Amino acid sequence: MKKFRPLKEEEQKLIQQAEDFLIEEWKALPKDNMAGILRAGQESARQIGESRIRFPLSLCGSADEVRLLAHLFLFTAEECRGTVEGLEEKLEILKDIHIPGMEPWMAAWKQEGYPLVHHSRIYREAYQPHYRLAQKKYGDFFLVRTGQRILHRPYDCRKRALSETQ
Repeated sequence: MKKFRPLKEEEQKLIQQAEDFLIEEWKALPKDNMAGILRAGQESARQIGESRIRFPLSLCGSADEVRLLAHLFLFTAEECRGTVEGLEEKLEILKDIHIPGMEPWMAAWKQEGYPLVHHSRIYREAYQPHYRLAQKKYGDFFLVRTGQRILHRPYDCRKRALSETQ
């Protein structure tokens, strides 16, 4: 069983920064097309791969839900750490696809120490990809059916308990 410990001050600051950043992104979502999600027919989180889900930010109905998503994203980042060797094994597989310009790009990326990669400007403008990846096991924190948001009981209880103490 995992033991919980008090967060260090720098950890609390990082969590607050992640929450603030995600809330600002959520507030800036285009209201007419829900960040491209509804246009694409996606109404809920989608499983990608064996153990990850892609959760559209547009499905969050309140700042509290955005904060929850930020925490689930951070938990996923903390729990799912790969290695440089593992990444390089996967990149070797990509070389067999022969995408024009990919090998020089991957060589430069390696030289830079594999910094974070973001969607291209063209992709962002076309698809407006406002989502976060989380572990599949966290998918039950948000249940979404035909666009109606339903909070999963553990979060619902926590939220109720917080509101009763304020």
